[in-house]
Amino acid sequence: MNGAITALVGIHPLIVTLGTSTILAGTALLLTNQPRGSVPLFFEDFIYGRLGPVPYGMILVLALYLLIGIMLWKTRFGTRVYAIGDNEPAAAISGVPVRQTKLAVYALSGLLAAVAAIYMTGRFGVGDPRAGVGFDLRSITPVIVGGTLLAGGKGGVLGTFLAVILLALMGNVLNFQNVSSAWQWIIEGLIIVAAVSFFAGRAR
Repeated sequence: MNGAITALVGIHPLIVTLGTSTILAGTALLLTNQPRGSVPLFFEDFIYGRLGPVPYGMILVLALYLLIGIMLWKTRFGTRVYAIGDNEPAAAISGVPVRQTKLAVYALSGLLAAVAAIYMTGRFGVGDPRAGVGFDLRSITPVIVGGTLLAGGKGGVLGTFLAVILLALMGNVLNFQNVSSAWQWIIEGLIIVAAVSFFAGRAR
């Protein structure tokens, strides 16, 4: 749906994704305004399980990063994604199927969001309509800090992965120092502004 609206109607992708996210969040609250249901024990055991010292969740994350990285760096589809992000009109003139590629990218994004949602549900052990509140900004932050330009054409999963680790360590340090969540949000916002300003300056 996001891909169709963005590619066919031409609305800015950030507006589309935030708008549909709000609609779906409101629908979830209409259906149930509090945590409901349960998660099978075998699924919880898998979510919290380990292969030796390594959690299954970490194995899943690393596998997804590797697969997406290979797709972006080693396939024709990945080349098309970068080309569209760098200069969409030039990509179209060069014969890149812009609409089909955008639809595929948003479908893949939705699939990965669903994987993350299923994993979170397993962690919580219950369906919570408010579980994703605040994760929109937190998902954007490591992408920007990792060097991906909001305008497109630059960036990759390696930088994002390293930024995720860095920001997670920073969050743990702030929690260990008993820094309030309000200040943590302020710091996170400052990091976003600084990162965007830095990469915008480099682009110019």
